[in-house]
Amino acid sequence: MPHPIGDGKKETEASLTDGQTKSLPRRASRRQVGQLSSAEQLLLWSLRTWVAEGCASRMLQQEYFLRFGLIEVDAALQALDRVLETLARHGRRVPAIHCTACDRVGLDEEAVMALVAALQTGDRTYAAAAAPWLVEGGSRETLVTAAEELAQIMARHDLPLPASQPKGSPQDGNIRVRPAPRSGRPRGAGQAGA
Repeated sequence: MPHPIGDGKKETEASLTDGQTKSLPRRASRRQVGQLSSAEQLLLWSLRTWVAEGCASRMLQQEYFLRFGLIEVDAALQALDRVLETLARHGRRVPAIHCTACDRVGLDEEAVMALVAALQTGDRTYAAAAAPWLVEGGSRETLVTAAEELAQIMARHDLPLPASQPKGSPQDGNIRVRPAPRSGRPRGAGQAGA
């Protein structure tokens, strides 16, 4: 059974666990999966696989065992489950998590990756500002705590997520995530005609 989070396949009304429905617009960033780091690809694939299967599939369990070892596989899977469960139950809207074959990265997927990346670097200020964009009220700390646990496990296993730069106002929760330039130069710098 698919996870109660939207799969991003089409614009529709998605049913939540309590029977309510929220609009599910198709949202995608400009990035493609091939542009992501290996750590970002693992996190994105984990989100999409979990949502598609409705739980930690055998394939996901095996990948996490290979990446995190016997000692931390369960903790990593539980942290991922808490992140997705919090988004499903307390999301400001139904987050669009795309199917595993989609080559585009969704804005909600970008936001989750940016949250985990910020927590890997200890940036709880960004995490506190990003959480209201994803979830409502009292569930913000639950989301941040679960994402922080996953971030720390990934960091301990040499899976750093590139830092992302917030764009928007943290005060109103309207944050859009833009990947940090890989070269350290501002976008467009050094390009012909720029």
